[in-house]
Amino acid sequence: MPGIAKAFTLAPLAMTDPLALLANSALSHSAMVPVADRHAGCGGVFAATTITKHESMVGLTATVERRVMRCSKCELERRSPDQVEGDYLATMAAIRETHGLLTHQEIRRTREALGVTTDEFDQLLGLPSGISKGWETQRHLQNRAADARIRALQDVEHAKGIAVGARVTLRLTEEERAAYKPPAFLRKKGAAAISAEALEETPAVVSSAASSVRDEAVVAMPVQSLADVAPEPVQDVAAD
Repeated sequence: MPGIAKAFTLAPLAMTDPLALLANSALSHSAMVPVADRHAGCGGVFAATTITKHESMVGLTATVERRVMRCSKCELERRSPDQVEGDYLATMAAIRETHGLLTHQEIRRTREALGVTTDEFDQLLGLPSGISKGWETQRHLQNRAADARIRALQDVEHAKGIAVGARVTLRLTEEERAAYKPPAFLRKKGAAAISAEALEETPAVVSSAASSVRDEAVVAMPVQSLADVAPEPVQDVAAD
């Protein structure tokens, strides 16, 4: 009986929590670090920190703060895709504020005040098609020269003179904007530009709509017979 009592006395010691023992060991810190936070190259641990950097776009520089994960050993920095996109927009906003550039909302309001499309706005600025749309959607940033051109178009009289040379019609009143109808080729282009979302929902309707637009855009070319395009016989100049 004394032996049995002794066994029951030692049982609680054998059932001690292993995590508590691990916490008291020297290897407890490294063993408890999640795999996702460990650098596979050097074995260091990634921790969140804030850094200050000088970023440049279109030849302009601004100082920005970034939140990154930095390795405790090799100081390697990493960011998630969402952080990369957010840092890009933050850098763009910082450069605009530092150098006094127009914001993407101000660019859009300037264009809408003239009653022109993004392609027409590009023509007024003397730029390739699609550039101003990238500014409005924050895909890229305008430089100082482009910013000065946009500001100049805020003067309606100046914009009228530019529109004459660029062959662009300004629609400055609500009546002119309401009466505006895009050219036929733009309407066909818009009908053919079907989103991927609609393609997944109604593939049959989308395919028929796209094919009808293509069929309307095809111009029938006259077919010539082989006799019409046969080469003329070559005369013997030496015989003459």
